[in-house]
Amino acid sequence: DADAISAYEFALATRSRIDADAERSLADQAELLAWRVDLAAAMMGTTERHGEGMSLRGWNAFDASTALGPWHPVTMRARLVHTPQPLDVAARTEDLRAILARARALGPEGAQLAEEAARSLATIVGATGGHDEAIALLEESVGSAESRLGSGHSDAIVLRKALADAFFRKGDFDRANMEFELALERTRAVLPEGHPSLTGLMTNVGLRKLEMGRGEEAHALFAELETTVESREGAGSIQHTAALLRLGQSLVALGRHDEASSLLEKVVPAMESHWGPRHAQTARAVLVLAKAKRGRGALAEAERLAADAAERIGLGRDVGMAATILRCELLVALGRPDEASAVADAALAELPTDAASDARGSLLAFTKNGDARR
Repeated sequence: DADAISAYEFALATRSRIDADAERSLADQAELLAWRVDLAAAMMGTTERHGEGMSLRGWNAFDASTALGPWHPVTMRARLVHTPQPLDVAARTEDLRAILARARALGPEGAQLAEEAARSLATIVGATGGHDEAIALLEESVGSAESRLGSGHSDAIVLRKALADAFFRKGDFDRANMEFELALERTRAVLPEGHPSLTGLMTNVGLRKLEMGRGEEAHALFAELETTVESREGAGSIQHTAALLRLGQSLVALGRHDEASSLLEKVVPAMESHWGPRHAQTARAVLVLAKAKRGRGALAEAERLAADAAERIGLGRDVGMAATILRCELLVALGRPDEASAVADAALAELPTDAASDARGSLLAFTKNGDARR
């Protein structure tokens, strides 16, 4: 990404000097704007320039619409990757449908654009309950990309992973697992062991397997990941510490709480050193340690850790919400239901307005007259 940023910035600066006083043709403007779209994508892949990439995406969509019109292929690419805020779901869905229709009308030249539009549309319709439509869109896109580029191309694999996620959201875990495995198999075939894109996919697939109740498979994947990352980045590195956390999560899922506790007691201080005490990753490590302690029967210690995790990150993140709910469960198990009710009431008062309804319902269950309030 850093090399791509340097290359695009050099190219754009050079063209600006050469063409400083020239009247640019539509084709020249389209080429320069296409470079800017790629530059923004490269910026989004870095920590240091991520915010700049977000801003450039917005300007690209505006400048391309002004210079080329709303339905030029470059403009549609720019609009696809820029989501106007605040998000109007209905308007965004309509816009994506229009881009997809226009891209399809371009024939083979618009195939890549149509695949990207279908993926974006599938994400938004899947998030609003349209799982079957999302799956249909992604199956079409996977077929198109594999026909155009081959099944081992990174674009085709990314779409295959999106299809797996769509089956996961629908609750079809068997099909989701099959697609995840296929995406992972094809990624292994084209990337060397330890490549960041491969280890990133291993992490994502392993977490999905945990959510699907496939703990043994997740553990095997995370054990391989930990060994690979340690070899590549070194023991104690930030990447290796993150891999150890994933391994700890799988141990908890398998009920191997003694092993998980021993491991996570080392991970938490390492996370604090790398990320700081109030980072989401650190809070997650404390939360997973709390679950391991609960599994060992150390309920008082688990309750203290759950409270610590919630305090570190707050209710605005899923980790803070999960830690607060776990703390309430532990307080009830410890015979302190009034404290659980007080914690739940305080959390409900601070809960963001866009918090998930199931989280709100879980907290209400711990309050006095919780069933009636729900």
